[in-house]
Amino acid sequence: MTETLADIGDGKATWTPVSKDSVQYVEFSKDGKVSGNAFYNTTAYKLVDSNHVEFSITGNTSLITHRYQVTATTLLLNPPCREACGMRFIRMK
Repeated sequence: MTETLADIGDGKATWTPVSKDSVQYVEFSKDGKVSGNAFYNTTAYKLVDSNHVEFSITGNTSLITHRYQVTATTLLLNPPCREACGMRFIRMK
């Protein structure tokens, strides 16, 4: 993860670089599994369409849908939030 976005409700959210001391990552396997430390208790994913991905969370029967954008080198994830929020990742492999 390289940056996060969080709006406190005033509409002035900006992307904030993540501290190099706080490395967070996520890995998506071809078989639908999720690993890494960026998402607490997230075990699996499923692409819904070209803009939405569903995540399975341990102990939660509901799926959590995020919007996403992906390029050859970056991934932008927007979880369901009341205000603007997001996470930017760079591809490592």
